[in-house]
Amino acid sequence: MDNTLTKHVSAEYVRLSPWAILHFAARTIMQLVSNAYALVPVVYGLYQTDSAAITIAVFAGVLTLVVVSATLRYLYFSYLIQNASVQVREGVFSKKQLNLPFHRIQNVNLEHPFYFRPLGLVTVKIDGAGSASEEVLLAALNQEQGEQIREQIHRHNRLSNVAGNTDQRVPAKSGKSGEAASTHTWKLNLTRSLPDLVLHGLTNNRAWIILGALGAVYGQAADDINLYIASLGLDLGSLVSDQTTIALVVLGFSALMMAIMIVGGLSVLGSIFSYYKFELHTSDDAFMVRRGLLTHHEINMKKSRIQAVRVKRDWLDMILGRMNVVFEQISYSGGQPVGMGGDKQILVPSVETHHTDLLTNEALSAQRLAQLEFTPISHRYFIKLATITTVCYFVIGLGFSLAMPLGFFWPSAFLPVLAMHVFLEYMSCKRWGLAVDDGLVVVRKGIFGVDHILIPAFKVQEVGRTQTPLMKRKDLSSISIAVASSRVSVPFLPDQVVRSVINYCLYEAESTDRSWM
Repeated sequence: MDNTLTKHVSAEYVRLSPWAILHFAARTIMQLVSNAYALVPVVYGLYQTDSAAITIAVFAGVLTLVVVSATLRYLYFSYLIQNASVQVREGVFSKKQLNLPFHRIQNVNLEHPFYFRPLGLVTVKIDGAGSASEEVLLAALNQEQGEQIREQIHRHNRLSNVAGNTDQRVPAKSGKSGEAASTHTWKLNLTRSLPDLVLHGLTNNRAWIILGALGAVYGQAADDINLYIASLGLDLGSLVSDQTTIALVVLGFSALMMAIMIVGGLSVLGSIFSYYKFELHTSDDAFMVRRGLLTHHEINMKKSRIQAVRVKRDWLDMILGRMNVVFEQISYSGGQPVGMGGDKQILVPSVETHHTDLLTNEALSAQRLAQLEFTPISHRYFIKLATITTVCYFVIGLGFSLAMPLGFFWPSAFLPVLAMHVFLEYMSCKRWGLAVDDGLVVVRKGIFGVDHILIPAFKVQEVGRTQTPLMKRKDLSSISIAVASSRVSVPFLPDQVVRSVINYCLYEAESTDRSWM
């Protein structure tokens, strides 16, 4: 592990390269940018001061704090890799010492930030099983050292698995078993072209958050924006008042289309930045993904650690014949948005149906999803939801009619909204279903699109059955299935089906000698 970029800070612990200061500063800046909505009032306040000196002083002060903070984090950060564990000491005022054994490590990923690429440096991200974020992050290592650390950890864990399966110790430096366990033979499985990423951006829109932030900025600076528009000789008030109803409808529709185009464009850019030059490689026991425009990510995931596979299709995906495949592994935060877990998940964007079947078969030996026979939920669940929704809207409409002008106009005004709400509930209930096939429990759900969640039965950690007195009368019950990555529920299934699925999962978990992680 000798490296000219690092130096010893004690007899054992090693300090990172000074270039790590750049990494710590970049992370702090990214955290500030990710919370930009909270900084809008500050930025607008500086704009209102009309004092360049104050603005420069504030930004200089923030930059100084970022640099000082990054320097202190570098000076108080050191690490040691020995005795089959990664040990880290860090913290300026609050000291922290972490000892992460190799066998508890879930992922070792390499990251190539754009500011390190000219220097040939990488960042090693080491995740422990169940951690909410990376537990160890070693910045500014050279490429060879980063790959050596990753291979040392992976080799140790592969040898441990072989030893556990054969009930004997496998030699670390000799023997065919040791050699087989220490190497990966990667095969390029799938790539994504630029048109594929454009489709992914259009069908998986995440840019509404950005528009929300822009709305907050407009709310702060509405007067200045209106004054600027007036300086251009445009009077929006008279422009609107002089138009007919049809012209106003056309104007509103044009504005909506423009907003959709802006949102779609931002989403496409986000997709390209995240998944540029996407490559999925496979070996006998692992997946590896390379992706990213500015920051190149290299993500590894053992197949044995996959807890569930999600096949997601929005309505536009269904029109275009595309799907998004998400491989989930052990996660501390099971409630995080699927596909938004960064290195905690592998998302394969915008793939065709035949590629989806190949990927699910590679990960879980799953059969074609189109061939599965699902047990739908009872129509009584829709009746329950529709009844509750109608009563709520009726109460709200009655309250408006008593408290607001125009009397009983309000209940009728809520009718279109109620109809749309009930229709969405109907579509949701229509999609819901459950199937069991060759060691897998598959849940189907969605509204306009269709999502499938594939769960290996032997990895189920908790399975529950819920039945109310009214459900018991109709021989119905609900099932809840939890694995180490997430939890999924299906309501109002035939009770016999629920009991058989529970028994099946318990049998698979008890009878197998395969590890769930």
